[in-house]
Amino acid sequence: MIRCLISLAGSASQGRVLALALITAISVWLQATAVRANSTNFTVADDISLIEIREPILFSPDRRFFLVVSERGRLDLNRPESSIRFYQARDVQRFISEPRRLSQISPLWTITKSTYKDGPIISDVRWLTTSDEVVFLAKTHAGDNQLFLANVRTKSVTTLTPFHQNVTGFDVRRQDRFAYTVSSPAIWRTQSMGHSAGVDATGRDLGSLIFPEENRDPTASIYDLSELWAVVDGVKIRVSEPGSYRSMPIHTEGQRALSLSPNGRFVATALTVPDVPERWETLFRPAYSSFPYRVRTMHQDPYNLDGRHNVSEYVVVDLLSGKVRPLTGAPLGDTAGWVGITHADWAADGNSVVVSDTFVSPKAPIAPKTTIRPCDAVIDIPSGKASCVDYMKNDVVDTDAEGWRVYDVHFVRGDKNVVAVHYAAHGSINYRRSSQGVWLRDDTTISDTNSALHVFVRQDLNVPPVLIANDTRTGSSRVVWNPNPRLQKLMLGHVSSFQWEDAYRRNWTGGLYTPAKFTTGERLPLVIQTHGFADHAFQPSGSFPTAFAAQELASAGFVVLQVEDCPIRDSPEEGPCQTAGYEGAIKRLSSLGIIDPDRVGIIGFSRTCYYVLHALALGHLKFKAASITDGVGAGYLQYLTSADSGDDGLAHEYNAMIGAPPFGKGLESWFLRSPDFNMDKVKTPLQVVALGRQSTLFMWEPYATLRYLNKPVDLVIINTNEHILSNPAARLISQGKTVDWFRFWLQDYEDPNPAKYGQYKRWEALKVQQEAQEREQISSQSSGSR
Repeated sequence: MIRCLISLAGSASQGRVLALALITAISVWLQATAVRANSTNFTVADDISLIEIREPILFSPDRRFFLVVSERGRLDLNRPESSIRFYQARDVQRFISEPRRLSQISPLWTITKSTYKDGPIISDVRWLTTSDEVVFLAKTHAGDNQLFLANVRTKSVTTLTPFHQNVTGFDVRRQDRFAYTVSSPAIWRTQSMGHSAGVDATGRDLGSLIFPEENRDPTASIYDLSELWAVVDGVKIRVSEPGSYRSMPIHTEGQRALSLSPNGRFVATALTVPDVPERWETLFRPAYSSFPYRVRTMHQDPYNLDGRHNVSEYVVVDLLSGKVRPLTGAPLGDTAGWVGITHADWAADGNSVVVSDTFVSPKAPIAPKTTIRPCDAVIDIPSGKASCVDYMKNDVVDTDAEGWRVYDVHFVRGDKNVVAVHYAAHGSINYRRSSQGVWLRDDTTISDTNSALHVFVRQDLNVPPVLIANDTRTGSSRVVWNPNPRLQKLMLGHVSSFQWEDAYRRNWTGGLYTPAKFTTGERLPLVIQTHGFADHAFQPSGSFPTAFAAQELASAGFVVLQVEDCPIRDSPEEGPCQTAGYEGAIKRLSSLGIIDPDRVGIIGFSRTCYYVLHALALGHLKFKAASITDGVGAGYLQYLTSADSGDDGLAHEYNAMIGAPPFGKGLESWFLRSPDFNMDKVKTPLQVVALGRQSTLFMWEPYATLRYLNKPVDLVIINTNEHILSNPAARLISQGKTVDWFRFWLQDYEDPNPAKYGQYKRWEALKVQQEAQEREQISSQSSGSR
């Protein structure tokens, strides 16, 4: 345990600075371990009520204050709850330096909201340059995002936007100078088609045609079209296209990138390109050839309700006139097949903008088939010249491309010659422009986050998160906030990093959850949870709170393996690679005497529903039970019902995953590779969980196929529009059904709760059905052997 924590400290110099923080974290863990002799099992209700600290910790620009955002589920309200805790830096430093006199520290101010059934309630929290004001979004009782400004000194909160507008993006300079985007009223008008005598439906996606009322819920809408609004020196403006009364159409990429100039007159954003130039298709190719989203020469409607995958480019918009000026003359990387995140920032002089994830038109002709990469670029507004700061990594050929993914770019203290780039796993790195105009890494530049006070979250696989403050001058550290002290009274399983090889000698890593009192040789039932593994985080559910319930299952006597995803994507090898990983893990755990290979279950969610279905229909091992929730299955019905949705992105993905479209000779590939065409081979009881009505249609094919084949299958519909669940009642059903389903099939256990009588009566009938099929299979095999 101590060795694991010390390894997190990094280098020797970092280890000295963080030594006391590590000792504190170890102390928290030891206290929890000491009381577990009299503790109780970890349940879904415990999981829901845990307080999660959202990272990063945000300091005010002058470093006098910092804030911490946290989330938890309120079972008593059946709502999520978000909080912003404000601390004064000097109070925390005094708390560190005077441990004998100050036993604890309270926040200077806390804002708490629990106003809607789905979360997060508070999001997108940002400090203003005044250093005593914060802006953030918070959900209204209708589920819309409303923009607020909080003043730390006066401890007051001001509403900046009306309650009936759903804010989708914003940038604020001050209370009377800000820009924001709101969901277009055109989205709500789609509901009115249900009252019409007839509808022209060509080009409309199926979800909007048969479930139009769901677009009234801003958290459920599949559309992203927004309008651009601004408050310029106190005057509110709805920004329109020049010469018309039509609002400026802003889609997802533009909402993320929205950045207001220092004088409040202009915004940098991203707009849909109405007519994609032919040269872009050949010049700006995706990261790898099979990637489903790419630049295609075509006409695009900027007012299309769903423009998430539109080919877009960075622009500057004059808020008063509506005039638009392109910045790079090239598409965004993300809309051209490079997975990136849009962001923009203005230099203090208002003459330069730095943007992330964009191509830059080459200054000279390039050789055929040369791969041009997107970059983080600085554009000089008067001249229009663009220069790349750093180039994006490619998942196919670059090591740790995910770790080098850019999350944020900004000018350091507004200096147009110094740019800070924040990477997913490598923190913030500064780049300085040389006298020759070349951007070079500059480790000597004083960071705009430099301070003697360092505040961070310390956690690992077995240590719950605590907020720690460290005085870098003295090396002293203290726990500022332990959000979940009651975990000390709960019996938690042990989590460790587990490695294995598949049959193709590929290396795999996952998180192995074992019961608190587990000893090797017991051969317990195993449940495989899919869709990623973080080797540094405390994750009691697993990778997501939807469907997964790792610690809950461990408390019930299971071994749980949380498995990373195979890096192969959008290829016919994607499913087989993942299936080989599962099979290799089962073989390895069985050889170690940890699990019973005849009692293995598996859970799929989102993308990994396909992996689970592939393993059941086309794999070599028999699973005792399986569950899939709200995800893709590479099925024929999903393919057809997704027409005209998201630039037909799902169809492009399935074409790549199967190797051909499901038409003509391409159907032969689908018969071989699509799980839904091979459900007759499934011998495992399957639970299919849908999240809302659109999800029910999306998940219908594997359920209906197994019903027609008279195989054991269970359908659960949870009344929610969330994908990653935050609503307490929805989580109770989703994670609770997971525990009940696998305990029933792998442990022959039924919860005595009378409210679950109907559930078990249904499952008992499925078990009779399953046993009859197994007897029939044994009889068939015996006849064949004779």
